[in-house]
Amino acid sequence: MQAAKKKNELIAARAAIDPLLPMTYAKVFDVIKTALHSVSPPSEGGICYIAEGANTMDISRSIFPLEHPRLRLDAGTYATMGVGLPYAIAAWEAYNGSRPQPSLAPSKRKKVVAIEGDSAFGFSGMEVETMARMGMDILIFVINNGGIYFGDSKSKEDWDAKQKRTMAGEAGLRSWALGWEVKYEKIAEACGGMGFFLRTPEELEKATVAGFNATVPVIVNVIIESGKVEKPVSLLCAGNCSNILMVDRVSDGK
Repeated sequence: MQAAKKKNELIAARAAIDPLLPMTYAKVFDVIKTALHSVSPPSEGGICYIAEGANTMDISRSIFPLEHPRLRLDAGTYATMGVGLPYAIAAWEAYNGSRPQPSLAPSKRKKVVAIEGDSAFGFSGMEVETMARMGMDILIFVINNGGIYFGDSKSKEDWDAKQKRTMAGEAGLRSWALGWEVKYEKIAEACGGMGFFLRTPEELEKATVAGFNATVPVIVNVIIESGKVEKPVSLLCAGNCSNILMVDRVSDGK
C-alpha cells in the first residue's frame, strides 16, 4: 500500500507541473493543496475533505494527504451523486456544531472543504443556502470543465455554434455537455456568501487562502480544460453515475 501510495503521489506531482491554461485537474489540486497546507498543515488535522464527482473525486484521492482519521468523505465505490454538499453540512455540524459530539469531534474546530465536479455540484447546489442560513463557513471548489466527465467544446464560439444546432433540432451539444463556464459562484453570493471565478494558478491560490479564512460559505469556481471532445459512440458513466448510459446523439438526430 505504501508503494502504491508513493507511485500515485509521484504521478500526481509530475502532472501538476503542466503550465498551460486552462489548468488541468492535477494542476488545480496541487495549487489547492499547497495553499491549504500553508494555512493548515496536515499534521494538525484541521481540514475535513469532501469530494464528489467522477474525475474530481477519483483524482483528488491521490492528491490530498490525511494524517488523521475521519477527515475525508466521498461516495466510495458507490455511484451516489448529490451527497457532496449534504456530507459537508453533516461534517461541519459534527465538528463545529453547537451540540457536543465527544465521540466524533476533537476539541479544535475543522474547516470543511468540499471539492465538487460541476456536474456533481448541480445535484445539490442549493444546499449552499442551508450553509449560509446556518452560519456554516464551508469552502467549496467547483471544478468546472463544462461537462459530465469531460466537456463538449474547446471554446465559447464552438459551444455557441453547437447550442444553435441543438435548438434547431440538429446534432449539436452532446448528452454530457453542460453550460459554458457557468457562474456557479453567484449562488454563494446570492445567499450571503463569497464567490470567486478564476482561471489561473495565482488567482486560485489567493482564492483558496481567502476562502479558508472566510466566516461564510465560499464557492471557488475553477475553470479547467474541457478534456476530450472527440465523438464516442457512448459513454458509460461508471463510478459516480452507475447504471446510467448516456448515448451520444448521432448525425441523423436519433
